[in-house]
Amino acid sequence: MKTKDSRANADPSQTPGSRHAAVAANAYPPLKSCLSARLVPLAVLFLALTAMVQAQFNYTTSGGKITITGYTGPGGDVVIPDTIAGRAVIGIGDRAFGWNRSLTSVTIPDSVTSIGGGAFWDCTSLTSVTVGHGVVRIGDYAFSACTGLTSIVIPDSVTVIGGMDFWWSEFGSSSNGAFAFCTNLLSVTIGNGLTTIGEGVFTGCSKLSSLVLGSSVTRIAKGGFSGCTSLASVVVPDSVISLGEDAFSDCTGLTSITIPDIVTSIGDGAFWGCAPA
Repeated sequence: MKTKDSRANADPSQTPGSRHAAVAANAYPPLKSCLSARLVPLAVLFLALTAMVQAQFNYTTSGGKITITGYTGPGGDVVIPDTIAGRAVIGIGDRAFGWNRSLTSVTIPDSVTSIGGGAFWDCTSLTSVTVGHGVVRIGDYAFSACTGLTSIVIPDSVTVIGGMDFWWSEFGSSSNGAFAFCTNLLSVTIGNGLTTIGEGVFTGCSKLSSLVLGSSVTRIAKGGFSGCTSLASVVVPDSVISLGEDAFSDCTGLTSITIPDIVTSIGDGAFWGCAPA
């Protein structure tokens, strides 16, 4: 006697595995209830973990947007969320992570447009920073004295990098530049959105040996790269028209620099203390 082939009425969109699971669940109602029950705890667990991560950040809200003002988490590799409680994170406030010695890496999302003054100042264990492509401004001394940081890439979106209060004397130099005294910083790449290297921004980055300046830079301010003693060669972009006082002073390893004809102003001591030609 012939029997009807059950495959004739099978849903072609189902895989053999999904059909077997459906048959098993329908044949054994307790199994179907078990499968459904397991999905709920997983969803709850995900929401709980997300809430735990977001709870590590202190923040303020303005106009429905969030600025992070502090961090209470364990450190290590920190990924800043692009939203908290359904609201966009657009800023990292002044000194929000300052003096945190347990932070080893930070990823800043594209939603963030501003990194405040001293936001990561003196985070000496910080070795890696990923700056989101929405960041427009990096404030004064934002990453100053991050002595573990080895490289930084500034995206094209950034138009301002803060720097101020540079001074130099025979006893040394001082600066509130955004990356001043990052003494293990080896490589800097600056995107094409920045027009001015601010006052003392990279002062005292004594191991900096690789420098790529974006094509929009028109001015290197006072002390911009003072004390970068490992810089051996610099190519100043054709867009630059002004080099400020002490721009490359005390760069004792500098033996080659290419300056475009368009430069109209070179400040006093711009190359003081550099290696003789």
